[in-house]
Amino acid sequence: MIKKSNYTNFAIIILLQIISFKLSAQIVSPFNKLEIKDTTSSYTFIVSGHFHGASTNASKFPAASLQANIDTLNSLKPSFLICLGDMFLDMNETYLEHYQKSLFNKLHIPLLNAVGNHDLANGNMYEKVFGKTYFSFTLHSELFIVLNTEMNDGSIKDEQLKFFKSAVNTAKDNNIKNVFVFSHRPVWTENNEKYSKLFADNTHSTFENNFSKEIIPLLKSISKDKNVYWMSGSMGGMAPVSFFYDKDKAPNITFMQSA
Repeated sequence: MIKKSNYTNFAIIILLQIISFKLSAQIVSPFNKLEIKDTTSSYTFIVSGHFHGASTNASKFPAASLQANIDTLNSLKPSFLICLGDMFLDMNETYLEHYQKSLFNKLHIPLLNAVGNHDLANGNMYEKVFGKTYFSFTLHSELFIVLNTEMNDGSIKDEQLKFFKSAVNTAKDNNIKNVFVFSHRPVWTENNEKYSKLFADNTHSTFENNFSKEIIPLLKSISKDKNVYWMSGSMGGMAPVSFFYDKDKAPNITFMQSA
């Protein structure tokens, strides 16, 4: 049974108690050029999705609910904010100009993104402007993995699979306690009967993806002594909830969704 939450605001806020473990590398937001700072105390990060708002939003600005809460987000002072894809409804110069003025310049938090189909709608423009679409970093006792689930029909393959395997190997370090995977598509729902009705309107692979064959075994290899959380942000318009979580049968693996 899927466990539903009554938390219906637009963001998931994560609070982590940390141990002494340094930031793996300098991580700078490609959107507002702010760096994720190392810290010696507990820290928070915020997760959300679909910053463009409704598919009928023709304003070329982010969702009004997001713009109205920028001051609140800044006041929370999280270590970073990550969008779970579809930050933009489309990618062109007008969108970039409007987002720069209304969001990037006003947000005082490092902003990251797990790309969605709308972000990549205009060929490789997103990568030309903002850089790689999959990456990872560690912050104290946490490993963060950001994936591009729009490649290869939703499968994590080729160079991205090599990257993912390398990141999972990093998680085997004794200092890592929690692993967070961020993606736009909930690729973990496909071919899973218990999610079929909840995600009926969601984007699906044309052919079967490789999550059950190659990805979940890698996660299970670390979940015996690590907490693994996979968070996704693509949710069909008829989904009955705006946020949910569900524990996998494998120990210490939790799937979460917010859009």
